[in-house]
Amino acid sequence: MQLDAGVRVSIDGVTLATSDMARSLPRTPEAKEAYAFFFTVVRDGIIGQLRPGVVCESVHEGTMRFLEPHLPRMIEIGMLGDDIDFNTIYRKRNVGHLMGKQESFANELRPGYKHTLDVGSYGAAEIPWRYN
Repeated sequence: MQLDAGVRVSIDGVTLATSDMARSLPRTPEAKEAYAFFFTVVRDGIIGQLRPGVVCESVHEGTMRFLEPHLPRMIEIGMLGDDIDFNTIYRKRNVGHLMGKQESFANELRPGYKHTLDVGSYGAAEIPWRYN
């Protein structure tokens, strides 16, 4: 089950962040493992790379390398179909975005995007992925 809701975070009338939140309700042991793994990937595989001077496309590639050793288990628990060519499909997808203007129109964590992160960059990290 997946629920979507828009969220705005503001303090003293100043909008600090906006997001289209998606929350899932994992009901099986495999889904619970997959959900926990998403958090690991976002925190360690994506956010863990973000710092001034890093190029956006490098973050994307680092995330793909982070995922590679986990692919067999991801297939085993249904996160990734065994008929999906990970390198063809997921290596071309955005793994997150930095919201400089609105949503992912400003800076994206995708292949070929040469933008360098600066002090004060802010944004969102996500994996656009459907479990099973």
